[in-house]
Amino acid sequence: FLCCAKNSLSRLTAFLDRMLAQKRSTKRAQGRCIFLISWTLTSIFALFFLSTYKTLKSVITTEDYGTSKEASIIQNPSKTSNKQGHRNANQNSKKKVPRKGNEDEQNRDFAQIASILQDMDASKEDISYEINRVMERVRKGESIKDIKNEFEAELEASIGRMAVFTVWNLDGKGESNKFVMQTRPDWAPIGVQRFEELVDTDFWSEVRFFRVIKNFMAQFGISGDPNISKKFRNMPLKDDPVKMSNTRGTVSFATSGPNTRTTQLFINFKDNKFLDEQGFSPIGKIVKGMDVVDRIYSEYGESAPRGNGPIQGQIQSEGNVYLEKDFPKLSYIKKARFKS
Repeated sequence: FLCCAKNSLSRLTAFLDRMLAQKRSTKRAQGRCIFLISWTLTSIFALFFLSTYKTLKSVITTEDYGTSKEASIIQNPSKTSNKQGHRNANQNSKKKVPRKGNEDEQNRDFAQIASILQDMDASKEDISYEINRVMERVRKGESIKDIKNEFEAELEASIGRMAVFTVWNLDGKGESNKFVMQTRPDWAPIGVQRFEELVDTDFWSEVRFFRVIKNFMAQFGISGDPNISKKFRNMPLKDDPVKMSNTRGTVSFATSGPNTRTTQLFINFKDNKFLDEQGFSPIGKIVKGMDVVDRIYSEYGESAPRGNGPIQGQIQSEGNVYLEKDFPKLSYIKKARFKS
């Protein structure tokens, strides 16, 4: 358009010069003059319109770019196109948007809290409720680390101590191995206190698993020394309320009725929830070596007269002399101690 306008002006100027030189004005010349003037004005208008359009488009594009750039800074502050934007984005990221590493660490903390709640035998509903409470506390500005430390302290207070049992004569073949029992004073504080006393006084050394019934439980806890057995028979415990079910791996005191617990324990080979209603309150659970527990010799079975196993009254009166003579394949505890 610019070229056309320039040519038209040139041609119009030359034509007027010739008209003046010849001093003539015909209708044909007048028409040609009008055409050239119209064409020139049209070209100039078109050129003006095109320039205005390009200018407006440039302004709009610049504004759109600025808007989209600001939007990109809000959505993804780490990806700006200039140094100032990049610097501002980093500042926004530090102040407002958590970094990916922090998010991963926070998720790990939440997972650890859920794991702690599982170790405390919380139900799925309780775990969900507690996690929601933790999320609310974090939203209010509390540190997830501090909250996790609270749960760890609560777990440490509830899990008691770890007792390592060394067992000999597994499968009745003279082999030995270990299992670890975790006490749970939050389940049965009275029973746990008695158990810990027995460990601290080395009560469990040479104690036999005298009543072992496959797919049910392994019972032990009568001292090999009749004098010690007699002492504890006169020291029965009050019952703990049943707070935990007799599931596989849990350890409970044996009883002969209400408030009759002394030193005898049993380990559940499977879930024996029917025992809950009978008042058997677990004091802990096997946390390592349940495969060792499964190898405790069981061929003698139930105690006489219902089975071929030892008679409990005779164990109490004669101790290990009776068991070693008549039931040599019984597995027994060589030593039990607490982890330091």
